[in-house]
This record gives sequence, structure tokens and C-alpha cells, in this order.
Amino acid sequence: MTTPLEKALTNAMRFGISLATSVAICDLIVRGEEARACVEDRSQPLELRTQALKEARQINSMLVMLAQNGQARFMPPVEGKDEKDDLDVSSNHSN
Repeated sequence: MTTPLEKALTNAMRFGISLATSVAICDLIVRGEEARACVEDRSQPLELRTQALKEARQINSMLVMLAQNGQARFMPPVEGKDEKDDLDVSSNHSN
């Protein structure tokens, strides 16, 4: 059984993690948009545009990975749902 203080501390830590994750995702989005703009700017040298394209693809891959694999980890828990259910990948949760 957790005390109200422990629960508040856990919620505060989750909020901090979620906030930091949101900032990191926003940073990736901005960097990706800047890279795409460089790719589309034909006044830039080809070498710079090629490097920007690589960076844009890497950023896109990171965002896809976060969306696919990290989504449940950074979502707040659903009321009434046991947190260990989110971590249990060995059992079959069929409806």
C-alpha cells in the first residue's frame, strides 16, 4: 500500500518525465522541420542538402520509434488499471 506522499512523489516524477519527453519531442520536430527546409532550399550546396536529408530521416525514424514503442510508457495511467499490467508482456491480454 502506498502512502499519499509516495503517490504524490510518483505523480510528480511522472509529470517531470512527461514534460522532459514533450520538450525533447518538440525539439526533434523543430530540428526535422529545419532539416527539411534546408533539403528543399535549392540555393544550398548539394552536400549540405544531402546531410540535411540524412538528418531529417534520422529524426523521422526517432519520432516513429517514440510513437510506436514509447507511447504507453509516457501516457498517464488509466484510473482503476494496475500499472503492472502495462509492463506484463508475457501474458496474453485477450478480451
